[in-house]
Amino acid sequence: DQKFSEQIQKGLQEGRASEAYRLLENRLTNADNMPVSATLLAGVLIDDGAFVRAQQLLDRYLVLYPASQQLRIKQLRLLVVQGLFAEALGSVDTFDSRLLKSIEVMELQAVSLQSIGDYEAASFVYQNLLVRNQDNARWWMGLAVAFDANAQTSEAKQAFVDLIRVRPDSKYVAESWVRIGEYHFDYNELDKAIAAYSTSLNY
Repeated sequence: DQKFSEQIQKGLQEGRASEAYRLLENRLTNADNMPVSATLLAGVLIDDGAFVRAQQLLDRYLVLYPASQQLRIKQLRLLVVQGLFAEALGSVDTFDSRLLKSIEVMELQAVSLQSIGDYEAASFVYQNLLVRNQDNARWWMGLAVAFDANAQTSEAKQAFVDLIRVRPDSKYVAESWVRIGEYHFDYNELDKAIAAYSTSLNY
């Protein structure tokens, strides 16, 4: 029900989570076979930190709708927000090729890979995400951090530069300039380091 989904999303965006929660519970009570409503309710529970209830709800509806992409992605998100990154990646391994192309799945996969220290794989996923949308500053930051953690200094520096170039309005710009300054400092390029540090103060 697209109209109902839009109503719930509007409530969540306006900070009326309790009202959205009530509407979703009523819908599920009246029609106990709606994966869309179950997915939205699980999202509300996750945002509220009610992880056990969210898992119980997802388990229930995944039995009824094992092929539901929305439910499976929400379950993946639940694992990630709980810090269960290895389990999240194990879940991703069971996804079919179509689900693996989901941007949300790819981002959760990249976060999980980075969190377990597989920086090379994480950078690969971030690069694939950026092929889909080069304007996403969060992905540029993820890529830069993954490169840096993998001791790929020149690639990391370039990713920070690209982030600033593509999204000069991003909240990550100041940190990017600081990191660029650190690279120059490490190479004893003091003038460039000072210039980068100074520029970061403008944001």
